[in-house]
Amino acid sequence: MSDRDSDAGILQVIVEEFTNHRLPWLLGIKERVDQGERLSELDVTSLSAVLARTNEVLPIIKRHPEYHELTAKAIDLYGEITETALKNEQS
Repeated sequence: MSDRDSDAGILQVIVEEFTNHRLPWLLGIKERVDQGERLSELDVTSLSAVLARTNEVLPIIKRHPEYHELTAKAIDLYGEITETALKNEQS
């Protein structure tokens, strides 16, 4: 069995977790920072943990080009949140 074949279950869990939990959470944070709010300590800690987890699954994602666009959009969303949050902190 190849790595690609054994990745199927892992990818299913990753996509379900992202769709059902991470994406709604991220969109909520984005809405708050877009309204000028600052990130809480919990937000910062949680975003750091999610980014660390993302780095752990990138080797699997790299083997599956069909997930590259979704992954890039998720990373862009993290970037938008952190950029806006930094601007909020500076003002």
